[in-house]
Formats: sequence, C-alpha cells, structure tokens
Amino acid sequence: MTWSWSARTDSNMPEAYKSGLFDKIDECKPVLDASAVLITASTGGVALVDLQSGHATFWAQVAMAHSAEMLPGHRIAVAASLAPQGNRIEIYDAALPGRMLHATELYSGHGVVWDEHRSQLYALGHEAIRAYKLADWDSRTPRLALVTSWPLPGKANGHDLASLPDGRGLVLSTHDGVWQFDPDTGVYAPFAPLADLRDVKAVSVEARTGRIAFQQPEERWWSHRIRLLAPEASSTCRTSGSTRCAGCPTARRPDGPSWKVAGPRPL
Repeated sequence: MTWSWSARTDSNMPEAYKSGLFDKIDECKPVLDASAVLITASTGGVALVDLQSGHATFWAQVAMAHSAEMLPGHRIAVAASLAPQGNRIEIYDAALPGRMLHATELYSGHGVVWDEHRSQLYALGHEAIRAYKLADWDSRTPRLALVTSWPLPGKANGHDLASLPDGRGLVLSTHDGVWQFDPDTGVYAPFAPLADLRDVKAVSVEARTGRIAFQQPEERWWSHRIRLLAPEASSTCRTSGSTRCAGCPTARRPDGPSWKVAGPRPL
C-alpha cells in the first residue's frame, strides 16, 4: 500500500516545522511494530509519525539529519551529517519533542541501527561503523558509550546502514560498493546482489521475503525510482515542489511488507 505524509499539513506539528525542514526527506523507517514511521530530512527535520492517525507524535530539528532509530525506553537516536551543528549522534526522548538529551561526535553520520540481540547501537560515519552501549539509560542523563569501531572497506564514505533479516548482521553502502558486515567477527564481504554497484544511497532487505529495495542516483544525489530485486522491478516516485524525489516512501502497516525505504542523501 502507498502512504504519504506532509509536515506542512500535519496539525500536530509546530508552525516552525512546516516551512522547509522536511523539504528533502532522506530516510523513512518503520518502527514500533510497524505502527509508526521515523522520518529524517537533510533539511533539518526529524519526525515520528503514527500510521493510524497520520500525525506526528515527536519532532526535532537536527542539522543534516540522515537517519534515526528507536531505542529502548522510547528514546530516539538521530545521525547528523556534515554541517556546523552536525557530525554527531543525538539522543531524544520520544515523549519530549525537540529536547535533546545527549550528543556524541560522529563525523558525517549517515546511519543508525539498534541491534536488540546484541544490545548495541550501530552507527555509520564517513570512515567506520561504530558500536555503542547504552549507559545510564534509566537516568535523566542517558548517554552512548563507545564499544568499538570498524574501519570501512574500500574508499569508505558511508552512505546507508540497515539490518539484515534474522540477525545476520548489517548491510551497508559506501562510495564504491555495497557490503555485508558481521559484528561478531568484524568482517566485511561484498553484498552479492549489489556488489557491482557504486554510490548506492539506500538499501533495505525485506524480512519476510528477502526482497531487496535500493536507490542509486540518477541526477546528482537523487533519483526518481526505487529499484527492487528478487524479482526485479522499480517504483516511480511522485514529487512536488523542490523535493526532487528526496523521499517518496512506501511505508508499511502491520499487514504489509517490512521495508525501511530511504531516499537520496546529499553529501
């Protein structure tokens, strides 16, 4: 099914968020058992949108926001990319819109993924994947504690990070390839279905069927299509204004496919 949302018409959003912050959406991720979608935009907006009501329940302004993830305790991690107030991971409470609880440095933050099995947050930056533990999490001053870091393969420049189904690790894209990563061994391997592609900006593997969705730029850093494999297909994005297909997600409800669909990401 197709679902759409606009900050400009969301009655829950403060007026300050309705003018430009969501012009260039770069990630849409189903969360909370697919009852909601986390949305980030490189133009500075972050929102948690309830699918049943269609309204935002959380919002924040984060410089060059590129990815977000739900964490235990109904908290949210946001990766911020290249900007004077970016290059870090910010932590929020979903019940306290706009109020940052913690921030830690991450150059060119592009992806955050929570691993429930290993109880770690993985974050993708320009040159490495980092693993963090949750520290002081039951207090009013939660923080991320760095556990380890793995340099990226090839020419680095991390673009996108996602979980593989059944706890098989992570899939990520860099400037010169798409890779599978095993956090237990620290080993990267080419992700066979997309191994020959460069500058892939987004990749997601559907948990139930294993079908792959990915986005590769057609014009600078954006595209008008989301491409699918196994079987092969494509979906054309509809755009309006200046978004240029910055994000036209096919989100899911509980009875739909479990896609995390990310749009193109500048820088």
